[in-house]
Amino acid sequence: NVSDPECFPSIADNFQGIAESPQDYVVEYAENCGVDIPSWLIVNWRDSFDELTQDFTKINHEGDIYVFSNN
Repeated sequence: NVSDPECFPSIADNFQGIAESPQDYVVEYAENCGVDIPSWLIVNWRDSFDELTQDFTKINHEGDIYVFSNN
């Protein structure tokens, strides 16, 4: 039964975060790792986000990006 939460036990475990943009996700990830990205550094946020989340499922919903691990 799809309405039974037991059908999706790993969704909460695989949830990696939510962000308004690729930049927000990458910056928050870096900060959680103890890395400060200098303001003078030019970053391709989309490529960085794609590389960081290559093994993840990304869902765009109402302007936010929901990120889930595939493992």
